[in-house]
Amino acid sequence: MRRELEVKINLPETLSILLAELEDELENTLGLINQLKSESLSEEQLNTILIELGTSISHLHTHTEGLEELIDKFLFDEENTSL
Repeated sequence: MRRELEVKINLPETLSILLAELEDELENTLGLINQLKSESLSEEQLNTILIELGTSISHLHTHTEGLEELIDKFLFDEENTSL
């Protein structure tokens, strides 16, 4: 089930969903980076974390594709100029 970003203003549904997905993936990425800071990682654990980090980075690219245009569209939509 898709969730929407919880914000104080009304965002278009698509933008809200994409931002929520981006937030989730960023949290995942930060978690993986924090795991790399552990001093007691085995080589296998390190390799697993790096593989997952590579996948997470790929997902970040996917989640941000076209996002800038959606944000610009929202910002420059005449109905939203009063925000």
